[in-house]
Amino acid sequence: MNWENNFYRIIQVAEGDNGFNSTVELMEKHPIYEGHFPFEPIVPGVCTLAIIRSCLSVYSDKNISFSKIKECKFISVIKPKAGLLISIDITFLKENTISAIVYNNDNTVLKLKATIK
Repeated sequence: MNWENNFYRIIQVAEGDNGFNSTVELMEKHPIYEGHFPFEPIVPGVCTLAIIRSCLSVYSDKNISFSKIKECKFISVIKPKAGLLISIDITFLKENTISAIVYNNDNTVLKLKATIK
């Protein structure tokens, strides 16, 4: 499912050393929060992974998917009421291997190492 411009919007993709940074805005009023969780909504982890994949696709201008997630650590949750902007740093480690770190309000949310195709 493509949630871009519905659940989130990629605001910026900026070239960096060995990778890039994306700034993403989450939409505050989205039905996904009614099920995850209605009185204390958080962004589902799988949605965060989908946003990373989408940023990779926008950056490379082709459809990217994860072929293997080697390491994925959820460190904290993204609460929309705490801030709607997230920042994603993506580094290309070697061919088809990336490292990604997701931030929300200077808090580290997720660390990921994966191979892409």
